[in-house]
Amino acid sequence: MNNAFGLDIGSETIKIMQLVKKGAKPRVVAAGVAKNPLLGFISTNEKEITPLAEAIKLLRKESGVTTALVTASMPERSVFIQTIEVPKMTEKELGQAILLQAESVIPKPMSEVSFDWRTIEDEKTQKEGKLKVLIIAAPLVLTEGYLKVLRLAGLDPLSLESESLALTRFIQTTIGKKNILVFSWGMKSADIIVIKNGDFYLNRSLSGTGEALTRAINIGLGLDVPSAEQYKKTYGLSSEAEGKVGKTIQPLLETLVNEIKKAVNFFEEKEQEKIPMMILTGGSSLLSGAAEYFTKTLGLEVQIANPFYGLTVAPDFLETLRKDTPIFSVVTGLAAKEI
Repeated sequence: MNNAFGLDIGSETIKIMQLVKKGAKPRVVAAGVAKNPLLGFISTNEKEITPLAEAIKLLRKESGVTTALVTASMPERSVFIQTIEVPKMTEKELGQAILLQAESVIPKPMSEVSFDWRTIEDEKTQKEGKLKVLIIAAPLVLTEGYLKVLRLAGLDPLSLESESLALTRFIQTTIGKKNILVFSWGMKSADIIVIKNGDFYLNRSLSGTGEALTRAINIGLGLDVPSAEQYKKTYGLSSEAEGKVGKTIQPLLETLVNEIKKAVNFFEEKEQEKIPMMILTGGSSLLSGAAEYFTKTLGLEVQIANPFYGLTVAPDFLETLRKDTPIFSVVTGLAAKEI
């Protein structure tokens, strides 16, 4: 089995998954999760990043991954990703036109970023005589840090990818080519990804992270941070404990709802198509009552992500991973890239 495995280096945890193409469905042959020992951003300082490299090495061994080839994620907030439209032209002209337009929208000099692009099939844009192009740029200092960590862990990196592109592929792999909004709700990140017919459309980073919810409970209920985190996990949006936790985080949730509605309205007005469903993923998606709350306030069908839907997974293996299921969404998309 020489398929590259996926590696999602999150702020709290490291996730790993290897898929192989076997029959109609990809098969999960290795998966696991471990704590991220690194506090702060990944740098190129070998001493600082060695604990993370060792944790990755150990997780790979314990999970039974059979290859050193890897596709890894980079944090969404650090990567610039956007769709642009250009007139149809020759391939040589296209590259020059994309570079020129990219220079005008990427917030860093091109000499300081790793840059890539690809065309997106879009019937509406093609009818207008244009091409839709996805451009991606990441700071070189970021990519160099990630590549150094991976090589210290004894890995052979094939590619680095933003979380939103990995989540887009996760949707393609498990659900298919549909219009869907993904809300990736982590401890230190909260990102909206809108997907059109199975391809990336737009992304937005929000402030209502899991950490922000914990902080609101910490201040609002006068609890220390560990207790606030435990209250959040235990009570969430339920009516238990007189619903105090839900009431405390309500202002943050309302802000999230408003931002999600803006993204949905923007898409539906511009594309004249509907987004019927939101997929909720990331560690904070497990907040008690979250799916029901967003269903009621957004008027959309809301489902908590099941990264193993559409994949073949051994029952005992699935049972081991079940409690952490939604956090495997990004790594599923990464693992699916090379199969």
